[in-house]
This record gives sequence, C-alpha cells and structure tokens, in this order.
Amino acid sequence: MPLILFNTKLQNPDLTLPRIHPWRAERPGDPFPSSDVILLSVQEGNILRVAMYYPEMDELEQQIDYWNGSGIDVTGLPAALLRDEEDSAIFGDSLILKPYVRPHAFLGSEEWPYGIWWQRVHGNYYRVIVYRDWLICSEYLMTEKDGQDVTWFLGEGFDTPGWKPFSGYWGGNVTLYPAQGIYTLIPVMEKDLPPDFPEGLVRWIP
Repeated sequence: MPLILFNTKLQNPDLTLPRIHPWRAERPGDPFPSSDVILLSVQEGNILRVAMYYPEMDELEQQIDYWNGSGIDVTGLPAALLRDEEDSAIFGDSLILKPYVRPHAFLGSEEWPYGIWWQRVHGNYYRVIVYRDWLICSEYLMTEKDGQDVTWFLGEGFDTPGWKPFSGYWGGNVTLYPAQGIYTLIPVMEKDLPPDFPEGLVRWIP
C-alpha cells in the first residue's frame, strides 16, 4: 500500500470521494458549519489522519492526527471538530476521537519547541512530520536540498533504533545540525520526483 500524503492545494478534488466527510452540527441544534470547508481523512493503522481545506483559499488549512484504536471505519461519516475539546473530533452520531501525537524528537528552542517525527521512504527521501503541540505544522516527503546523504544520522526513522541525535529548526524547510555538518530538508512534491523513484510508493490526495 502506498504512503498517502495530503496535497497542500486542493487539485480539483472529486467531492464524492469516500474519504471526504460531510459536515455535521457540533451539537444538536447548532447551525451546520460552513459548507465551504472540506474535511478529508485517511486511516493509517490506529491513526486517523485528518486534513481540512478551505476551497476559497485553495490550500491545506489544518492537519491533525487522531487516535482511532477502536478500528471503527469512519469513511464518509459526517464529522465536526469540537472547538471546546482541544480539537477533538466527532464522527457519525457519537464517535469522539482525540488528537494523537506520535512519539518524536525536538527542534527549536525551549521557548518555542517543535516536535519532529520521520520515516525513511526510499534512499535519501523521508516522510517528515513537524508538530506544534498536537497540530501538524507540516508533513512532507523531503530530501536534502544539495543531495547530501542524511541516512547516516536519520537512519530508518524515529521509531527504529540507530538514528543519531541532532538539533535544528523548522521554517518551512527543516534545518538539522547533527554531530557533523548542516543539512536542510526540503519538501518534494509529485512533480519533483526523479525518474528512478519507485512508481506507486507515494500517493498525494485529494
């Protein structure tokens, strides 16, 4: 199964896709939220990955992971974000899911820290998630901008023993300072993939 990533733009989505959720009222009797917001989800193991788009702005507005260990299939269920519950979400009539943050390393400073989680996808290409609290600031397929090898310290990913400590910061790109050298990871979109990148390994939606 391919790694599925959310496009930063809407890319003319098919609004009948089963991954798109119709909005529901947050509480009985509440007016329905604006219909110009598109909520999209992908289940990955026990994690439900949710992205919210504003078509008028043609961009990804917010992305949050939710813990869905119950295994309940939420495909196509009406959904709403619960604003008083630190971005918990309700699906269908009663399924409430809370935000989930993967165990991660840290970037930035004590005053302004970010979490970072990564997973090697192919060669020098990594899936990289940057968190601020439970919100996902960015999730991209990334590679080193000058082609420098980063596998020697990033290894197979945060969840796999063997990676080496580093410091760094996030500003759209991810700049890392391991024991030696400076490395800058930049986002890679589908159009940027080299010809030898395995076909079907990564898929962008919608």
